[in-house]
Amino acid sequence: MSATPKIPNETAHAHDNAQTEEHTMSDAKRDAKSVAKSDTTSDATSDVAHTTKSMEGAQPAQESQHADTVSDAPAILELKDVSYRYKPGLPLVLDHVSHRFAAGRMHAVVGPSGTGKTTMLSLLSGLATPTSGQVLYEGHNLAAQDRYAYRASKIGVIFQSFNLMPSMTVSENIVMSMKLAGAYHGKKEARETVLRVLEEVDLPDDYADRRIGHLSGGEQQRVAIARVLSYSPSVIIADEPTGNLDPESTQIIVDIFRDIVEDGRTVIIVTHSRDVAAACDDVFDLSALKKRTRPRKAVRRVRRPAAAAPAGKAS
Repeated sequence: MSATPKIPNETAHAHDNAQTEEHTMSDAKRDAKSVAKSDTTSDATSDVAHTTKSMEGAQPAQESQHADTVSDAPAILELKDVSYRYKPGLPLVLDHVSHRFAAGRMHAVVGPSGTGKTTMLSLLSGLATPTSGQVLYEGHNLAAQDRYAYRASKIGVIFQSFNLMPSMTVSENIVMSMKLAGAYHGKKEARETVLRVLEEVDLPDDYADRRIGHLSGGEQQRVAIARVLSYSPSVIIADEPTGNLDPESTQIIVDIFRDIVEDGRTVIIVTHSRDVAAACDDVFDLSALKKRTRPRKAVRRVRRPAAAAPAGKAS
């Protein structure tokens, strides 16, 4: 097995946070640009209640199974009248949004592009702070807490693009995250943790010593989940975790998330997939917050006349 590289905590943390912020804030820019294209005429809904299985294709049996527990479950994360704009002068990407994410459940956040899904992920994961309103973690305002420590150990973020180090082994990727989260307690215990989390994502022990670049997309996503599980965060947020995967790999990832929830943790999935949303306990549809837009007038393009031929030349 290749030796785990020794990375100074400050340098590694800076690299990890910079890479995460690069992905989330670039997506937030796209959200803001998309909102800016809309010519809005009505006020957005200020508070959207929990929507359990609101998307088409959700399973009625599962709805009745979980519906009684939604309102009684304590919220581990809550958006309280949250508004957000990327820069002063730009339109609001999120406009007075309130929503509770109950603990120990599997949540889907859905909606068309430009409704602020990735921006919401940035707020929930502590990478951004609201323009107004509050993001609450276990009832406490996240803006008043140590967001660095929160990102390091309380919450785990999984990206569509995996964000793994391709030149390193599976074990080295997982151990590096453990060190950043303060969950590394020696080589022996780290090796045991690596094998345990690989088992949780249905990967054989021998994958520990394989390099990331030699794995399929589905296998890399499972390693990304294992990396998060290694430091036992209470909340896992996944941004389009199945967007690059085939149906079989998608189902494996969904089953893994379901197992995580049954273990007592909370999973929040930002997704465009109806199948993934249908597998969740609760669905928060941001399209209900999207402002109505006036239909754009058709723009008639006038063709420019062809340039006149130079004198003395045949047309």
